[in-house]
Amino acid sequence: RVTFTNPSITLGSPPQVQNPLDVRPFVDRVCTLLSTEQLDELGFGQPDEDGTQPFDEAVPQCVWDDKDERSGQLVVWPYPDTDVLAQDYRGDEYYEIVREVTIGGYPGLLQVPTPGSWVCKITLGLGNDQGIRVQYLQNRPPTTDTETEVCGLATAVAQEIVTNLGSPPG
Repeated sequence: RVTFTNPSITLGSPPQVQNPLDVRPFVDRVCTLLSTEQLDELGFGQPDEDGTQPFDEAVPQCVWDDKDERSGQLVVWPYPDTDVLAQDYRGDEYYEIVREVTIGGYPGLLQVPTPGSWVCKITLGLGNDQGIRVQYLQNRPPTTDTETEVCGLATAVAQEIVTNLGSPPG
């Protein structure tokens, strides 16, 4: 068992992925992981230019801004050669709320820094050395609670991405 930086959270090893998905084709075009229709349904506009903004040189990302009163920001990072789910199971970062989740049949972790936080991160394992991170930052306090509102949106985005990886949007 692994003890997180937050000593009240311990997790064993991450579950194995049964049907791996390949995120590699999207590394150079992260913003195509979601279609225009999906972005519209989720309340996000198209990213500026191609939207791929390097968070760090090694990990491409796409950033979408809310187009309504939530005034938040969605960020997606694909990891084609890194087991990010295993990293998050080790608990290298501090989160007070950590929940094991399954999204579209893929194992993951839902992580919130503190109760009532305006940010939620979902990490999904897509294969032995592949995964994605989806983070939603809402620029106002949640009207319900973080896990329902902020993480609900991050979870919906992760579900759409898993669907698209299984059958890419046309």
